[in-house]
Amino acid sequence: MAKVQGGLFSVEGHGTLGGIITYQGRKTFNQAHVKATPTDPQTAGQRHRRTIFAALILQWQGLSEAEKQVYEDLRPQYNNNPAYNVFLTIMLASAQYKAKFGWVTFGQDAKFGGLG
Repeated sequence: MAKVQGGLFSVEGHGTLGGIITYQGRKTFNQAHVKATPTDPQTAGQRHRRTIFAALILQWQGLSEAEKQVYEDLRPQYNNNPAYNVFLTIMLASAQYKAKFGWVTFGQDAKFGGLG
């Protein structure tokens, strides 16, 4: 439910009006815009990437506390991101994971296998 003061294109308002117009207050201004409808097209590339992340999550969950501590110790080299994020960053960049999921690249733009 939208609350508006001063008409449809008011200076102040928040919420969604009729499922069409959304009012938002920002730090320096207010805005009214068409309500965004999120989409999930389920492209082959998206499904491929989600499969990789699911495998990495399972791998992280299977690590011992000592193995997780290795990634905790690497945090300063990765902008003090959480150990889980350091693990993901390293694994996504590793050639072993790229080969496992068909991402092998040769040269700047060439790709071999995979969905992109």
